[in-house]
Amino acid sequence: MVPLPVVLHQKAQEALAMSRAETARINEETLKIKACQTSRESGTPEERAAIRPQQWGVLSLSLYAKRDKQYPGGLRFALHVPMERWVNAPKKAKEPFAADPGMPVVTVDLGVNRLAVMGAFRNDKLVATQYIRGGPVNHHRHQLLNVIHHKRSQSGKLQAGVQDDVDLWEKVRNIDENTARKVARQIVNFAMSHEAKVIVSVSSRIQTAKGAHEPI
Repeated sequence: MVPLPVVLHQKAQEALAMSRAETARINEETLKIKACQTSRESGTPEERAAIRPQQWGVLSLSLYAKRDKQYPGGLRFALHVPMERWVNAPKKAKEPFAADPGMPVVTVDLGVNRLAVMGAFRNDKLVATQYIRGGPVNHHRHQLLNVIHHKRSQSGKLQAGVQDDVDLWEKVRNIDENTARKVARQIVNFAMSHEAKVIVSVSSRIQTAKGAHEPI
């Protein structure tokens, strides 16, 4: 066990404080339900709704290590703080799930370093995952943007309404468009391979609870 100094910005501190308050509320509601619950195997819809996280709640923390020569000891550490919140499923998703509760579903989390993280669910269980990495694309795009920045610093003040470095910006847009089409194709292929008829998107870097996804 090694103590590590962790500095959180203001928004992270507010999120953790909100999470602690929400956890305390859920624990209190759980105790109330257990105190008045009889021989019923499952709670009423009102009881189940009362113990669902209505605010963002922190789950188990994870510490990851990655080899990086720029850091002492050749290791770079990252603390991952997964959070969850319950959001009622939209109306347009309720009818298909009512007709087929075990319907396969694919969730997609779009990001930057990883262009997409996909998960296939069946009967509320994760059966497969797939990652689409964006390192080479981001590197190429970053190189073009650096060239644009360098040319701008040499040309002086930009003219209003005049596009600078037209060819370079066209290359950046083409990279974005081509990457978007390739990622979309891989998402659809992943969904088809698992016979999923519903694809839902989740907020980047946030783990959501069941029902918190929005179909697209």
